Amino acid sequence: MRADGRGAALRGGHGVLSRLSIDTLVELQDGLAGTTRFEDRAHVRRGQDGALLPAELADVDTVPAEAPRAPLGFAYASADFMPVRQADGSLRFHLLELNGCGTRGISNLPGTHQEALYAGVAEAAGELSGVAPLLLFPMRGGSSTGVRYERALLAQALAHGLAQRHGHARLQWLPRVAELPEGPIVAVAASDALRRAVQLDDGVLRLGARPVTAAFHDLFCRHLEERFDGALPANAVQCINPTFRVSSSKPETYRRFDGFLRAAPREPLAPTGFEAVHERDGLLASVERRLRDGRSAVIKPHAAGAARGIAFFRPPMTLDALVARVDASVQSVTFESPEGQPPRRAFPYAVCDLLDGATVGEPSHPLFGHRFELRVILYRQAGRLRAFPSIAKVAARRFDPAVDDERMLLNTVALSGAENPEAPNEHALPLANAGTLAALGVDVETLRAVCGHAVDFVSFISQGHLDYVQDG
Repeated sequence: MRADGRGAALRGGHGVLSRLSIDTLVELQDGLAGTTRFEDRAHVRRGQDGALLPAELADVDTVPAEAPRAPLGFAYASADFMPVRQADGSLRFHLLELNGCGTRGISNLPGTHQEALYAGVAEAAGELSGVAPLLLFPMRGGSSTGVRYERALLAQALAHGLAQRHGHARLQWLPRVAELPEGPIVAVAASDALRRAVQLDDGVLRLGARPVTAAFHDLFCRHLEERFDGALPANAVQCINPTFRVSSSKPETYRRFDGFLRAAPREPLAPTGFEAVHERDGLLASVERRLRDGRSAVIKPHAAGAARGIAFFRPPMTLDALVARVDASVQSVTFESPEGQPPRRAFPYAVCDLLDGATVGEPSHPLFGHRFELRVILYRQAGRLRAFPSIAKVAARRFDPAVDDERMLLNTVALSGAENPEAPNEHALPLANAGTLAALGVDVETLRAVCGHAVDFVSFISQGHLDYVQDG
């Protein structure tokens, strides 16, 4: 690799993809600059004990022959499951969301699995069609996320995959150049800047004079489509992941997940149970009906990340308070995009009953009584889908049914970490860990089953989303 003033140039070959090269650091230094220090996830990684797990999860040296094939262009994803304790003490797991390749927390994985994941991202890039692909990669300078180095590693892996196939590729921080050079390129810039820069020309998406071949990040691909309000042909841009239309919309995710469970029983998974609502009055009516019946509710908007727009409603609640909370949720999603671009869409919303989520059950654990969810990382290796049980995401506050506080209901690492900036990852527990599993009341066989079903779900939704045809 080398930096020559026109981006970091790569040649086909082998490298350690879970380490940033000097050329990548130089090229993406503006994107790596941020408002916070980098987070160190080493203690989470060190807590992962592969010896606890069956070989199908722990062993990256051998890819199981029975593992489903990864859809062309699929890089990686994650699935979050909420456990609910049943009357007999068993747990059922409800899918909360399928996160696409914007998922943070790759660095929670053991080093061997990180390397395998980034190699899988390179595989996905190598499957893009075209003789000189131009791939858009969103990465914002000045980000507050402490794991923004993962974004740089992903961009580097994509460029490596293009170089492996085409013999060379370039990683380019877009704000530095007036005109893109020829050849395979991963063009990196803030998502809003990329959406502003591209133009639709007779059904072809262009960045300057060059046609855009592909885009990375499920939500970015969805927002890119909506930027042109249906005028962009469905498969004009190859998207990594190709299943983005499912993962980027909660109602579509839940619809497909419930269909997945109807196709065959998959213990210990349980249907999500949701109502898709397409406008504000219907959203208000749906939540009000649940509250009137004495049921708590949660609403989740279309195509929003980082828990934006998620809102909780617990009876009793006045109508004024309900309306204010719904409107605040919609407003948080439909902020005006730069330079006259249409507002992001909040609808359809998914309206769900608020699950009675399980809590950390070990009284001696520092997070005793906090709700939690399980995150499973889904990646590809040698063209096959694989999974690793990554972390338990634990709410910032202990659950108290008498208190109205979203911090005890949202299990996001970012929100929980804000409670203690000096130890931002104390609410991310390594899942492949005997102490964690004992505290959560989850056994290894249950973990194996949930991971296996998550892999099968990605395989299930990939049917009908194989939009790639290799050429060149």
